[in-house]
Amino acid sequence: MIKDILSYRLKAARKAMGYSMEKLAREVGISKQMISKYEKGKSLPGSGLLIKLSEVLGVSPGYFFEEPMVLENEIKFRKKAKLPKREQEKILYFMSQRLEKYLLVENILGMDSRFISPLKEDEANLLKRFNPANAERLAETVRKNWEIGKDPIANVIYLLEEFRIKVIEIENKDKEDNRFDGLAGIMDNEIAVIVTKKHDYIERKRFTLLHELGHLLINRYAEKLPDEKTEEAFCNRFAGAMLLPREVVIEYFGRKPRALYLSELAFVQEKYGISIRAIMYRLKDLGIISERKFQSFFKHLNGNKNYKKLIDKERFPGNEISGRFEALVFKALSEDLITTGKAAELLGTGLEEVRNKILM
Repeated sequence: MIKDILSYRLKAARKAMGYSMEKLAREVGISKQMISKYEKGKSLPGSGLLIKLSEVLGVSPGYFFEEPMVLENEIKFRKKAKLPKREQEKILYFMSQRLEKYLLVENILGMDSRFISPLKEDEANLLKRFNPANAERLAETVRKNWEIGKDPIANVIYLLEEFRIKVIEIENKDKEDNRFDGLAGIMDNEIAVIVTKKHDYIERKRFTLLHELGHLLINRYAEKLPDEKTEEAFCNRFAGAMLLPREVVIEYFGRKPRALYLSELAFVQEKYGISIRAIMYRLKDLGIISERKFQSFFKHLNGNKNYKKLIDKERFPGNEISGRFEALVFKALSEDLITTGKAAELLGTGLEEVRNKILM
């Protein structure tokens, strides 16, 4: 039993770091064959090596003997074809480890981890047909049930986390790397998680989070899943309608085709946190601009670097960074439910850094 737990934990920690067996073997100074034996449960490392493995993989030695609460294959995620297999595995194992910590802290605090559905039983019928009209109605229903009305969403992450959807951010260096934007999944039909890049253009990150909410609802309620192209189109329409409801589009731009000005598009972008590109999709989808004018806009955008820079400028003044997990860890620490060492382990940081955040 101990060998089985350690073998899974070692493999999970290695993949969450994006390490191959060869790289891990080099880092700890043993052979790849020995790493393979440990991961297959054929052998157990000694205490010295275990400490070295924990240091390299950024986990505590005790981690290797704790029975997992979450397995990476318990949550079904859509695969991103642009990502190499190792990168996909890194995201999935990192997600499972972070979700496990999330659930552990909520359990320590006696909190309910089950997400609060934005749909009533009869409203799930909106996910029987994946057409644009249902995507619009789904967004209107979610906004109504979450009591947003037609107001701008000040912070998408806070909104999702308020309804117990775990938002897990993946560290990334390059905002322009589009191989991965986000993933959504659900475990046991009640634990919901959305994974996204930590660093991204603010309006794109907000759109991605709500796009993934669309996938989450499809995974939870759809009796029959659509093909990938249909699902992506549906979730794009849903995300656009969540950020900029039909009623608001008509209020600002009217119902009939007319000339558009950058200043008015920039104003809506700044207020509602939706990119000008996405606004143009909303205008086209709702029939306020023609397909010809829509195509002309993107042709000009792709052919003029200065125009592209102006259109793609970030204007929303808010921020989209998840801080709930860290807040829960410090809540548990303040209530003496965990030690400073356990808090550091959960946060993946040092004891001194945890102590420096304690005000009194």
